[in-house]
Amino acid sequence: MDSENEIKKTLPGLIEHEILAPHTTMQVGGVADYYYRAETIEELIQSVQAAIDADIPYLILGGGSNVIVSDYGFPGLVIANQTKNIAFLLDNAQAIVDSGVYLSHLITKAASQELGGLEFLTGVPGTIGGAVYNNASCWDNALGDYIRNVTLLLPGKEPQERCQVVSVDQEWMDFNYRSSKLKELAKQQEGRKPVIL
Repeated sequence: MDSENEIKKTLPGLIEHEILAPHTTMQVGGVADYYYRAETIEELIQSVQAAIDADIPYLILGGGSNVIVSDYGFPGLVIANQTKNIAFLLDNAQAIVDSGVYLSHLITKAASQELGGLEFLTGVPGTIGGAVYNNASCWDNALGDYIRNVTLLLPGKEPQERCQVVSVDQEWMDFNYRSSKLKELAKQQEGRKPVIL
């Protein structure tokens, strides 16, 4: 199949028939047709676009917590989001964080820069991407209250249409109790879903 050959060329390091159980905290999950580790935002964008170009489903997998993968596996491309950049804007008491960064790592790094505010999330497993998507919350605090902007990758609506990178603000995200606009959209859509960068 041409699309299979194309995705293999586009994504060096692509793994075929990867068992997903070791990649989830519950240690369950069958085989993914394809598995790819995206270590940069560029690789994350490239892998989503490759799945769209090959017309196969894709699933972004962060820390593997708060997810149960079927024993039947995933019929498409599982993209392990291992992006890891953090930039601090100390004058503004802000951080720009890749979606693959673990919450615990961000909290520790922020503390080393004498920044705080997210300590209520200490001990919550997972990555920033999943935490934003789910509006992680505890102790009457929610991550959405601390978000200024979210950078998203929006897949094209038509076959072969290129993805677009957009920035949305806190209001657009429509954060609610352990929910966000993205989570609500995912319930309504099949296939091409926005990706938090």
